[in-house]
Amino acid sequence: MAPSTLTAGRALLIACALALAPPLGCATRGTSFDVDKLPLIEEDVTTRAEIEQWFGRPLTVRSRPSGFAIYRYFHEEETRRDTGFFSRIGRMVAALLGRPGVVPPVDVEYKNTVRHELVVLFDPDGIVTEAGYERTEIPSKRVY
Repeated sequence: MAPSTLTAGRALLIACALALAPPLGCATRGTSFDVDKLPLIEEDVTTRAEIEQWFGRPLTVRSRPSGFAIYRYFHEEETRRDTGFFSRIGRMVAALLGRPGVVPPVDVEYKNTVRHELVVLFDPDGIVTEAGYERTEIPSKRVY
């Protein structure tokens, strides 16, 4: 086999391995809602119908005996990235290139979770008395 063919074969193998690389992992929970409409909420003015029009159906609805109601909207997005796949490809490529002792020291999984939560309290007439929104970002890293 000619040296140029061997190099082209290795390059093709590396290109195939990279093409088969897994995409970022992603998971969602709850139902997304438009956070850009949050400034439209006015206490003692906005109605239940407007909230449902802007944000859709809530995840949970709690009714109180006093007539007050609580709507809760929740959405969570989680993305993951793991170096384990690339470490295996790296070991394979190192072995093909005649350097089988080249091994990355560790594999790492990165995870980022973003939570959006909106809670709206309505009086017995269906008017917003209070609303609160919280966005939380939780990054994490696991070494294995």
